[in-house]
Amino acid sequence: MKFISNEYKRISIAYLSLVSAAFRFYVKSHENEMLFKSIQRWYNEGEFSVR
Repeated sequence: MKFISNEYKRISIAYLSLVSAAFRFYVKSHENEMLFKSIQRWYNEGEFSVR
């Protein structure tokens, strides 16, 4: 069971890093800096609802 949990942890970490890298690449390539900043602001404020 320990081996399975370690494998799962490693896979999930790799997946999260891949998703974040893909998101950064998307923002950079499409130059959606305003969108990225607004998402970052909502994330920092802890509210995800669009007003």
